Amino acid sequence: MIKRSFLTDTTFTALFIFTIYLFAQINESPIHVAVLDFEGNGVTEAEAKTLTDKLRGELITIGHFQIIEFNHMKQVLKKQGFKRRGRNASECAVEAGQLLGVKRIITGNIGRIDKNYKISAQIINVGSGEVAKTVKENMHGKTDVLLNKGIKQIALKLSKESDQRMNTREKVKKLFIKQ
Repeated sequence: MIKRSFLTDTTFTALFIFTIYLFAQINESPIHVAVLDFEGNGVTEAEAKTLTDKLRGELITIGHFQIIEFNHMKQVLKKQGFKRRGRNASECAVEAGQLLGVKRIITGNIGRIDKNYKISAQIINVGSGEVAKTVKENMHGKTDVLLNKGIKQIALKLSKESDQRMNTREKVKKLFIKQ
């Protein structure tokens, strides 16, 4: 029977913890995305742009996505001659994503009837053109309710998998810190 030394056990444990730590870091790297201005229905173009800018800011704050800066995105798309040209939103998003060199792009729309707002957002996989995730939020009230609460909810829903990964990482850390 071979006895294992304390040094061997310690080395193995350290390597195991280090591997999990590296995996967690790689797994949590931000995803590069572009956020196209949302289309408005019953809201002005300026309101739709303001709400989209707020969404970009919320997504940056959450940290799951690395958002392409709007002016840079606008400049690249203009330089490449990109226009929506009345095609379906997914086709436009895929083309814009290819021009911007991102793997995912977020697009959506904001609608209003009286004081009822509906916002929906989609994450589109640029490579396949498939909608990877769709989230929706309904709000009642003034535009500031949508700006301060609804957009944050959309950002959280779009980033939900990030929260799940963070919780898993924290559990792994706690497990190894106790030992």
